Amino acid sequence: MNEPSPMAPSPARSNSSRAFMLVAVSIVLALVIFAVGFGAGFGAGHLGQPSTAAGQDDGAADTLRERFPVFWEAMDLLYRDFYGELPAANNATYAAIRGVLGQLDDPNTSFMSPEEAEFFRTNLQGSFEGIGARVDWDPNFNTVRIVEPFENQPAWKAGIKRDDLITHVDGEEIIGTDLTSAIEK
Repeated sequence: MNEPSPMAPSPARSNSSRAFMLVAVSIVLALVIFAVGFGAGFGAGHLGQPSTAAGQDDGAADTLRERFPVFWEAMDLLYRDFYGELPAANNATYAAIRGVLGQLDDPNTSFMSPEEAEFFRTNLQGSFEGIGARVDWDPNFNTVRIVEPFENQPAWKAGIKRDDLITHVDGEEIIGTDLTSAIEK
């Protein structure tokens, strides 16, 4: 009688391992965003207080590990056991931040990477062009959402309304890109 080798992973085990890793990565990213936001708020409370001497360990890293043990355990597992290419640290951090902010259900709270912030800062200084609407990234649908069409501009004239989702630009799908890439089209 042929029995399966204990060394060869079964398809079910492979799929469940992959699903576990996906859940672990999602949890890790959400916790990273929370930790970054918490750390920024905690740091703001210490402004004006003397800082520790250069090279002196103030225990902040240990404190964060103690406060978010599940997050750090997931991160350690991810970086130790993940097979494949992990995203760049900045991209993972930005994704985690966006994940936490997406849970806030607050259309006025958003995050922009330094590149996105520079793009918007530069564009706000010059003349406007495009469809004539203020837009934002909708993380729930992974595409552009209309915040406000400007009166008598192309978007307004085309009947585009607040909270409409934009899925294509000039026939090209933009779902899953990012706000900067979508706006540049």
